[in-house]
Amino acid sequence: MSFTMLHLIPEEAGARPAAEAVAVAMHTVRRLLPDARNYDVWELPGLAFIDGGGNWEGVECPGCGAELDGWWDGAMDRAALPGGYFDSLTVVTPCCATGTDLHSLHYRWPVGFARFSIVTTDPECPLPLRPETVAEIEAALRLPLRQVVAHY
Repeated sequence: MSFTMLHLIPEEAGARPAAEAVAVAMHTVRRLLPDARNYDVWELPGLAFIDGGGNWEGVECPGCGAELDGWWDGAMDRAALPGGYFDSLTVVTPCCATGTDLHSLHYRWPVGFARFSIVTTDPECPLPLRPETVAEIEAALRLPLRQVVAHY
């Protein structure tokens, strides 16, 4: 059985919102997405890669647009800590020597790195969410967000 997960992660990798903002944001998410199968908050012990599952479409250099899929696999392996979390995301792209980080690469389908995520399973609405819907959740959370829609 396949399913879809919607992750709302901070645009700034590693950012964590205040507990009271999370409570307001979860109320907002439940109101805006009333037909989701599950609602959850992930507060992770380390910086984790939030993937798109079957929605993976590849990665490009933010400097020159070169395809980075093969290089990215090695960069992820080098950055990963035991246990699967990440410490430093800093990288220099092999194509044009752009200094950036793994979170800021151009992913053709959004993915990211986070210590915090609001997660809904099978939200039963068009995804990705409309900008005005995300803006309302961002206002509640007091953080800019990135949507990661994962299909498994």
